[in-house]
Amino acid sequence: MSRLLIASPNNNSFSETFIRNQTKGLSPDFLISGGWYPYKVDNHSIFEGYLRFELFRGAAKKFFFRYYKKQYDLFLSRFIIKNKISHVLIHYGNTAVHMKEALEMSNCNFTVHFHGFDAFYHPIITEYRHKYMELFQVTHKIVAVSKDMYKQLELLGAPKEKLFLQPYGADLTLFEPSDRTINNVQTLLFVGRLTAKKSPILMLKAFKIVNSKYPNVTLQIVGDGELLKQVEIYINENNLNNNVKLLGILNPTDVKNQLQKCDLFVQHSIHAENGDSEGTPNTIIEAAACGKAIVSTFHAGIKEAVLNDITGLLVQEGDYEAMAEKIIFLIENPTICQKMGRAGRLHIEKNYNLNSTINSLKEIIFS
Repeated sequence: MSRLLIASPNNNSFSETFIRNQTKGLSPDFLISGGWYPYKVDNHSIFEGYLRFELFRGAAKKFFFRYYKKQYDLFLSRFIIKNKISHVLIHYGNTAVHMKEALEMSNCNFTVHFHGFDAFYHPIITEYRHKYMELFQVTHKIVAVSKDMYKQLELLGAPKEKLFLQPYGADLTLFEPSDRTINNVQTLLFVGRLTAKKSPILMLKAFKIVNSKYPNVTLQIVGDGELLKQVEIYINENNLNNNVKLLGILNPTDVKNQLQKCDLFVQHSIHAENGDSEGTPNTIIEAAACGKAIVSTFHAGIKEAVLNDITGLLVQEGDYEAMAEKIIFLIENPTICQKMGRAGRLHIEKNYNLNSTINSLKEIIFS
């Protein structure tokens, strides 16, 4: 009988809806989390003795790392063997590197699921390149979420026979179009972490151009992140307070409600200076599932999830002026905007249906 363990650094991060979706769909026997060396199962530690306590565990990790790593491998492998776990799905390549020895000791079948920064972020690649090559030799399957990521993992040494392209999916029963007709494009929406690869300042620069021509148009921003302060400063310095609304972190149902109420979804993703890149932004998939046209960039999996000139309009990374032009075009052509939204929904139904993507992932893991 197959028994599945899913390993993830975070158990319930607001920005990792793709992991929550997969966890719900795969119904694993166990979840393990607690950082890049996952150790908590249902809030219980896999460790015994002094290492059960955070103070001792932190000290051992900092001052006696070799001892800590040896104990980590021992207790994790014991947990896997004791619970007769046959398959493990690991989120993020660097997590898998840390778990590799324990997984080898327990002789289970494991799949490594890459998501974005773990395949592109320069400091990660510098630190983990050789470790990834060792990992690729012993893992059973490797999952990429976009064609760009697939190529990148090949460059990093992933054997083609172990490498699978499997995008995320949207819950089409939750994220569905509303009945409203778009007569005027007045509300723009962005949902995601305010981080360098999503380039919220470039999005705001594009919006400033739009706002100068159409002062009644508003931009709603859902999310949080390390660039929040910069976003707030830009909004204040450019007198956009009346037109840009920061909504903070919302739960999936509230995100869905915002998607259904907006007229157009916007996101200016780029390759950050540190190499960080998107996989395929789940929020773009969900926006299209809600029947919204997308204005974004030719970046990573976006150019697969958004069909340029059919389900949305894409511009080159960094070209915020072109982004403003595309937004203005859809403001002035609401019929085209709505037509693109309908085409987007059909594209998601065909290629990004969560039920289908979960079944495909399940086949990858267990075959």
